[in-house]
Amino acid sequence: MDVRAILLTGVAAPNSDAAISVNDSPELFAGLPLALLPVLGRPLIHQIADRLKQAGVDAISVVNAADPALPLIEDAHRPDLKWKDVSSEQVWRAAEEEFDEVVQAGAELVIVMRLGPYAEIEIDPLLQFHLDERNHATQVIADDGPIDVFVLSGSRRNDAAFLLRNKLTRLRRPAAPFLLNGYVNRLCTAADFRRLVLDSFSLKTCIRPLGEEIRPGIWMGEGAKIDRSVRLVAPCFIGSHARVRSGSLITRGSSIEHHSIVDCGTVVEASNLLPLSYIGAGLDLMHSVVGLKRIVSVKYAAQLEIEDSSLVSAVPSTSALRTLSHAANLITFVPRQMIRNLIGGRKLRKSQADAECPPPSFDPGVVTRPAVQDRQSLTSSVVAGMREYGNQ
Repeated sequence: MDVRAILLTGVAAPNSDAAISVNDSPELFAGLPLALLPVLGRPLIHQIADRLKQAGVDAISVVNAADPALPLIEDAHRPDLKWKDVSSEQVWRAAEEEFDEVVQAGAELVIVMRLGPYAEIEIDPLLQFHLDERNHATQVIADDGPIDVFVLSGSRRNDAAFLLRNKLTRLRRPAAPFLLNGYVNRLCTAADFRRLVLDSFSLKTCIRPLGEEIRPGIWMGEGAKIDRSVRLVAPCFIGSHARVRSGSLITRGSSIEHHSIVDCGTVVEASNLLPLSYIGAGLDLMHSVVGLKRIVSVKYAAQLEIEDSSLVSAVPSTSALRTLSHAANLITFVPRQMIRNLIGGRKLRKSQADAECPPPSFDPGVVTRPAVQDRQSLTSSVVAGMREYGNQ
């Protein structure tokens, strides 16, 4: 049987008036859909596409309504995904046209997914249920409500057109829903995104870190550079070509994605550093998601746009620009240190190298318990401030 899939990205949830350009809208981070962000080394959309392919789906189309010029969108592209960028006003018409195209190409069943929530669905039982019930369209429902995942019969074009024109909110005729028993994460907020990372570390999802497990619970991607004085506490992930500089501490469910930089003496605790992000020296980052020059605090449910590049900034996306940036930082390092000493800047305490390996096992539950409590009101110095307690 020929089965194909259409994935809709950058599309606001049904019955939501949120615009894709609004930074604090649900399911977005700085205007970028959470479903396109990487989780432990790979964009989430790739995780979903691979599960579909493993289940025998013949071809996958992506209809993207997010701004294609946004950072990290290009990372989500892949040769085996037929990608189409459209405006948010035209996304449902484009999805209907794509349905017609895949049916004309021979699809007997078409899976339509709006990539807002992340759900691990057993595809074979879903398709069998659709056939056994003789549904024209079958919706997936989780314990906490419906999910925007549908199976459509290729021969029932009118049912598909009705569903898409109503933005996945109504079926043309009633049909028995498929009850999902697998993992579901609504991915509405940065807190949900953090929970997905922690659940993956805890083996509650099918997502596994992309890299080598150098120690129990510690993964490192290809080309990552970690100073010998850095302490890594399980579970944590260091992505490909990321840099963690001397005296830093990466701990408690933290994920440093590809080509990101953690500067000297900084503590990253239970946080995500998105690709091509820089976090400055001597900072304490806790329970946050950092990227695109923003810090989103999970604890305080608030976000800050950081203008000071010494705290948070973006790493150039091309290797040539990254080389020039590293060279410029090296040339200006000594003058900057002299100026800081002359004006009496605060000195960082010396970090101590931890030569010992972490315990052979770890408690996944510990990553959800904050190590620092009772912080003052939210400011940039609270979310990412000078570390107060040395290399702990």
